[in-house]
This record gives sequence, C-alpha cells and structure tokens, in this order.
Amino acid sequence: MDNQPTCGKGIAANAPLRARLAELMAASAGIFEGHQAALDPNEPNGQLELNAYARLAQAHQEIAAALTAAAEQMAGYYDLPMAEHDEQAMLDPKRVEEFERYVRAEQALVALLQTNLEEDLAMLNEWRGT
Repeated sequence: MDNQPTCGKGIAANAPLRARLAELMAASAGIFEGHQAALDPNEPNGQLELNAYARLAQAHQEIAAALTAAAEQMAGYYDLPMAEHDEQAMLDPKRVEEFERYVRAEQALVALLQTNLEEDLAMLNEWRGT
C-alpha cells in the first residue's frame, strides 16, 4: 500500500517548490553580486548602490540556504508514519481559511512569475541581440 496518501508524502511532495524558490533566490544573489562589478566605488552613488547590492546578495543567499534546508527536511518526511487525525479539526473554518490563503498566494505567485518571466526574457533577448 505504498501508494496510500500520507501527510509525510504530502509534505515531501511540496519540497520541490521550496527547492525551486531556493534556486531562484540563489540566482538573484548572483545577479546582485554580479551587478556590483559594474559600479564605481569611488563615486558617491556608486558606493551607495554597492552597499545596497551587497546587502541584498547576502539576504538572498541566506534565504536560499534556509529554503534549501526546508526543502531537504520536507523531502525527508516522505516515510513519516501516518497518525490518527481528527477530521473535524481538519475541516475547521480556520484551517480552510489558511489553505485558501495558501492557494491565493500560489495564484499570485504564478501571475507575478509569468509577468516577470516575460519581462526578463525580453531583457535577455535584448542583451543577446536577438
């Protein structure tokens, strides 16, 4: 009965989202780090921008590391034994509202990513001269 759904399998199934978000944050950190090479630290605004990008790169590296750790932890719960559940507690309006909030956040993320992707692809094509 390995195909039986369990909470552990559900947790593990959601690990790839965190892993992909970690990849996105790590890539963002790389962009922030790379942008610093284009700045003149002797120019007053250049130093301000360098400091901003350095802080952003560090923050994104930390977020990526935390998301990677969470994804690995979640994936490790695949074989978590199934516990008894109070179905009424699971259907509590607060639980339903929490899940609705999660689904709305997913929808908003998909829409935002689609918009960003279109803009980023256009910029990448411009940089490549295509």
